[in-house]
Amino acid sequence: MTHYLLEVADEHGLVLKKPEPAVTLSEFADKGLVFTLSYWINICETNQTQVASDLRRMIMQQLTENGIALSNMPVQLVEPANTAAGNAQPEKIVEK
Repeated sequence: MTHYLLEVADEHGLVLKKPEPAVTLSEFADKGLVFTLSYWINICETNQTQVASDLRRMIMQQLTENGIALSNMPVQLVEPANTAAGNAQPEKIVEK
């Protein structure tokens, strides 16, 4: 799973390469595993809501193409933490 999430982040043109995106196994849920994709964007030049939406769609496509079904697993967005104005900002997508 980690490979698929990192591949999607790498393919998105607005996700920064440094610091590198990261995936963690956050928890064991009733209906699956919860992975967190953390990534950085330039908030001065990028619409964070659009990037998060793009990544969700790309993740769904990547998993579907690789035979991983998520029909009973909702995808949830965790809003980014605040950082100083003008700095890149981390975001997380949590998949359940």
